[in-house]
Amino acid sequence: MLDRIGEFLSNDFSDHHLPIEVLWTREGYKLKRAKDSDWTTAPFGAGIHYRDVDYFTQKQWPFLAPIFEREFEYALQQGIPLPLVEKGNAIVSGFSSVSKIKMHHAHVPEQIEHSMAMKKMELESEDQIKYVNKEMTNVKSLRLLDHDHLVKAILACTRGKQALFFFPWAKGGDLYNFLKSNSNEGMAAIIWMLDQMVGLCSALSLLADKGYRHGDLKPANILLFPEKSGSYRLKITDVGLSKLHILATSRRLNGTTAKATTRRYSPPEFDLLFDDDGEPVEDSDGIKLSRKFDIWSLGCVFIEFLIWAKLGRQKYKEFDRSMKRDRRFWDSGREDLDDKVKERIQNLEDAVEDTEGDKVVQRVLELALKQMLLVNSDDRSSASDIHKKLESIRDSYSEYLQPKDELDLPLGLTTDQDAESDRLQQEQDLSGANDGMDQNEPEPSSTQDEGLHTTAVPSGHTAAMVRIEELMKNLIWRYIEYC
Repeated sequence: MLDRIGEFLSNDFSDHHLPIEVLWTREGYKLKRAKDSDWTTAPFGAGIHYRDVDYFTQKQWPFLAPIFEREFEYALQQGIPLPLVEKGNAIVSGFSSVSKIKMHHAHVPEQIEHSMAMKKMELESEDQIKYVNKEMTNVKSLRLLDHDHLVKAILACTRGKQALFFFPWAKGGDLYNFLKSNSNEGMAAIIWMLDQMVGLCSALSLLADKGYRHGDLKPANILLFPEKSGSYRLKITDVGLSKLHILATSRRLNGTTAKATTRRYSPPEFDLLFDDDGEPVEDSDGIKLSRKFDIWSLGCVFIEFLIWAKLGRQKYKEFDRSMKRDRRFWDSGREDLDDKVKERIQNLEDAVEDTEGDKVVQRVLELALKQMLLVNSDDRSSASDIHKKLESIRDSYSEYLQPKDELDLPLGLTTDQDAESDRLQQEQDLSGANDGMDQNEPEPSSTQDEGLHTTAVPSGHTAAMVRIEELMKNLIWRYIEYC
């Protein structure tokens, strides 16, 4: 059809009119451009054979992939292709499915990572449309919140009876799978865990201040994003799903893992949404859930985090298996914590020793039990209060755990950190050789490097040198295990 380009131009027909639609009639065909509302027999010139028309309409689509620029929301016609060069298998949950995709670099701004998570939601039923509208409102509002522990959408679009949301791809996966597949690292794991707990609670506090309730907080909705230090930052995703998603999940995925992982972390008031047979009650839409719904769920997440950090990956996996088949932290029949949960809590208490790391475990466990996992939602502390408590715990043991700006230990040594470890060891040897020569005690000087931060200690500080020696031994052993 190259010979018709001149005719197209003379009729002012260009890319801006695409896509065109064709309507076959007894008399032949009619065409309609995307910009028009009326059908016509010749939108781009007369005398085109029907075979050419059919060929044109069939082959136009690959050329219509959108270029996403600065706008956030796009409306695409049915049939418009996405500029994807890679697409992974979809994971289905409730109304939505999530796939890892990679966009063509020419169709997104340079500063945006090409690998993303694409969340696809259908627009078939009234419930689905209601859910998607709520999701669109949420993701647009959350883009205005600035917090390092919240996942924010990159862009969104509708296409026919589908809504598509694109998020940064979490290279570390989700916390649920991380706890099952990664070994803890003793003190380093506790330091990292406490820092992430502080961050997550800070994010939840911000959401509460802005009037949001997550509604489905669980390890699978906490994602891991790598940092330059070699560690991971935890970020909360799927904010604002509320009871609509919970009810939909229970209706459509009855008896599956997805239902179990959603309900496992649900608080006692969750029972108000269901009858004795486990089916959603008729007036469930009119039941208002407390904003402290999330505090219970976060307390459950903290308990699982502590099991991993103190008892280890294997014990966490055993606990996870014991909680399958729709078991919850809350036992509705006994109106108490589930026996398996209480058993692991007892294991944690029995394992605590008189070390600074274990004191952190003990205090966080006490915080979860006394201020978060409470039956009456009014008795639970706010996210803001929990955040302050966690900061206080971190500050109380800063002498041993090191404040965040002085010690940022990842779960595995990077090459740069290995080199830094060797350099610090050499400095320590030189300082030890000068102990008898220098009796003055100058002010400590601060030395830093990307990924590992510590404090240079002057000669003569015997206790501090012993502390550094212990740290160096831990670093070396961790490096050997990492290799």
